[in-house]
Formats: sequence, C-alpha cells, structure tokens
Amino acid sequence: MKTAIIIPTVGVDLARLKSTFNSLIERTNEEYTLIVVKNDWKGFAHSVNHGIRMALGDSSITDILLLNDDIVLKTGWLKTVLESPQDICGSSDSYRECGDGLGYVAFWCVRIKRKVFETIGLLDENYKVGECEDIDFCLRAIMNGFTIGATNIELAAHFGHVTLGEYKKQLDTGQQVDFKHFQEENRAHFRRKWQKTKWEKLL
Repeated sequence: MKTAIIIPTVGVDLARLKSTFNSLIERTNEEYTLIVVKNDWKGFAHSVNHGIRMALGDSSITDILLLNDDIVLKTGWLKTVLESPQDICGSSDSYRECGDGLGYVAFWCVRIKRKVFETIGLLDENYKVGECEDIDFCLRAIMNGFTIGATNIELAAHFGHVTLGEYKKQLDTGQQVDFKHFQEENRAHFRRKWQKTKWEKLL
C-alpha cells in the first residue's frame, strides 16, 4: 500500500509554492511518493492526468492525492484523509451537495482511490484551464457506485483561485483574456455532457 501525491504547478509565485512544499515536508509523517507536474495552461485536467498516469504505473500505489500549489497543509492531514472509508475524500470545506444526499469535492486537496481511476478513467481534458472537471469526475464516480465524502476537519488553508487569477491568454484575434473567459465554455460543456440527467442544471 503506497500513496502518491501529485502537485501541478505553473511556478508563477515561487514563495507560495515553497510554502506548499514546506508544509508538506514538515506536516506529513507518512511515507509518500511526490510527483510534481508542470501546468502549462493546457488545463488542470491535462497536467494532473499526466501525473496520475505516472502514479498508476506503479502497481503498489493504492491512493492518489491531488494538491494545488496554493495551499498550506495542516498537521495530520494525510493520516486523516487516508483513514476515510470514502473512495473520494476531500477537506471538510471542499464538499458540496449535488442532490439526493450525494455530493462532490473540489480537487484542490483530495484523495482518490486507485480503483476509481481504473474504473472510470482520468479527468475530462475538454474542460479548459480549470474548473468543472472535478465536479464532472465526481459525478462519473457516483454513476459507477463509488462513494464521495469529506473529512471532519480542514486539511489545509487554501488561497482559492490564486493560480487561476494569474491566467492570461492571447487569443488568435489579438485579444487578451483571463480565466473568466473560459468559465462559461466549461459550464456549457458540462451542461451538454450531463443533459437529460438530474445534474444538467447543477452549474
């Protein structure tokens, strides 16, 4: 039984990234394999999937954790999340209800059991930059009978949307846009994918 921790990073704010690494090293007593992957703005799903493939290449890894590069972990975080019986488990402040007593968790700090990826595949890379891919993944997991929940404590301090707030892109038209430009595209993709289901209007 082994644990892989995947951190996608754009490396824009090195001080923030160092804080994440420092908290990981100082506040994690358990053994783990660390995989750091470059996020070159092809999308959160694209960069994370690269790390997940690497982790799945080691047959002894049973749990995969995804961490943002803008968090500071709290003491005992890994032990807490690994002890959860849920197939997908996030921090207490990342859980949201989606109806019928079911919910999803944001993937800024989440533990996913290997068997989930082996059953439903990786994150959907059609979601651009970041957002919605974690909700989509959780719904696919629910549809396949996996359980989703959260710890009873916060696992980390999360400086939400800090990385996404740094995103700028030059379009072919010469127009420069930020992350908000892609939010509606992501949500439109979500609605098309989940149309005629009870989750079509979740976003």
